[in-house]
Amino acid sequence: MKSGDFRSISTAEFRTLITESTVQLLDVRTPAEFELRKIEGAILIDYYDANFEKQVDAQLDVSIPIAIYCRSGVRSVDAGLILKNKGFRVYNLRDGIISWK
Repeated sequence: MKSGDFRSISTAEFRTLITESTVQLLDVRTPAEFELRKIEGAILIDYYDANFEKQVDAQLDVSIPIAIYCRSGVRSVDAGLILKNKGFRVYNLRDGIISWK
């Protein structure tokens, strides 16, 4: 299995990435967090769900980069490293949605 790439980027870089590039926007928070606030167009796959990896395999295309976020940037790093090991190119929102204006 080929290894992907993982980078944590600033809020400004993330905003540019999701508006100017073709990416899969992934929110790895819980459904309750997602309902409170989300970035438009995001796919929800809860990192804490026991079937997280199966859902990733079923819903995401490894040939398209992933823009990933969580609340503060911790879960998305853990989830992003799993995705990287599956061969995805991953861009992590460094400070999470709490930094999103």
